[in-house]
Amino acid sequence: MSNMGVTYEQKQELLRILKFNLREKKKQCFEDDELELLLQKNNFDIEKASYEGLLIKAENTAIKLPGLDIPSSQKYFLRLAKLYRPSSSGCMKRADER
Repeated sequence: MSNMGVTYEQKQELLRILKFNLREKKKQCFEDDELELLLQKNNFDIEKASYEGLLIKAENTAIKLPGLDIPSSQKYFLRLAKLYRPSSSGCMKRADER
């Protein structure tokens, strides 16, 4: 879906779905304009935008200080990203066929 073919209502619905897929209510990471940019960058493909957003959220956020140990949520977001990972079952050209 190209940017030209996306109505305001469609964009709002895609943003709503993307926020759900990225679990933004549980752990907010992105501003609305960043989510919109993520959609645009991925040609409004919700699965690709979700995958990329979850990979960004999977940064290691563990904090270890004396008396404080906050584990990372990296594994959680990587597990969610697997739900949206693009299929790589397509045919690849051989390197010597260019």
